[in-house]
Amino acid sequence: MHFLLPIATNKYTLPFVGIVCILLWPAFQSGYISWLLLSGLAASVCAVLLTSELNTRNTLLRNGSRLVSSILFLLLTVIVQLHVFSLGHLLLLLYLLSYHILFRTVQIKSPGLSFFIYLLLSLSSFILPSILIMVPVFWFSQLYTQSMSCKCFTASVMALLVPYWLCFGFLVLIEDYQHIIDIASRQFTFHLPDYSSLTIPAIIQMAYIIVVLAVGIVNFHKNKNEDKSRVRMILHLVISHAAVLTLLIIIQPQNLYSILPLLVLCTAIMVGHFLALTYTKFAHIASIAFLILSIAVFAISAFPELLTII
Repeated sequence: MHFLLPIATNKYTLPFVGIVCILLWPAFQSGYISWLLLSGLAASVCAVLLTSELNTRNTLLRNGSRLVSSILFLLLTVIVQLHVFSLGHLLLLLYLLSYHILFRTVQIKSPGLSFFIYLLLSLSSFILPSILIMVPVFWFSQLYTQSMSCKCFTASVMALLVPYWLCFGFLVLIEDYQHIIDIASRQFTFHLPDYSSLTIPAIIQMAYIIVVLAVGIVNFHKNKNEDKSRVRMILHLVISHAAVLTLLIIIQPQNLYSILPLLVLCTAIMVGHFLALTYTKFAHIASIAFLILSIAVFAISAFPELLTII
């Protein structure tokens, strides 16, 4: 029997991975354990639980595996810079909630559910304005899954505007017009890419995520006929979102650690699908390579000075 099968289907895999990740989370942080570090851990645990529920509700894995959420926790742990709480954690949670609703609307035209998808995206734009680039991607996603209609589109536009109406209305009420100008300029100002902000560990982390994601995508396209049509639709959406998020990181590298958790989510879904359902010799080798790469990237993330030794 392939060694991945008992790992993929074992109900104790997620608890075991969770304990290991929780122990590693503060292990290599300099100084004392801060509330920001514990808050980052709490937000990541919430993201893992939401991902587990996303997998269960949509039956992304035929064998009931919890490997998607386990890999998400592993990837969030490997990239040490994602340990301390930041706005990227809030962005990840909002994005996960939008996924819950988006996947629920597959082949269902629901203006109400569509409203909440884009309301979450609009709220996300207050954290990271450039996330609005995902709005057309979500529109395309609904068209692809046959869940878009004129009413759904109208609801999406209203949802995108509502948070701004409320925010600007409150600022007008208190006569804080300068804040309105500041928010508007921040939301609609494009910043040129700042590649000087990228460190070598950051480049290695990004390359690691893209390589692992690519392996999951290639395997999915090779074996996609084994999945149900609804699951294939969902995974195609995840792939398209991953492509746009990668592009967003390329054009906005200064926001790497805000956008990277979203790409990590897409990677966890695709790689979890690959490792949980594929038991070939290639999967055996790929799983070992994945673990070795993860350990290496974790070491580089925790101890960047290792690069000078190498």
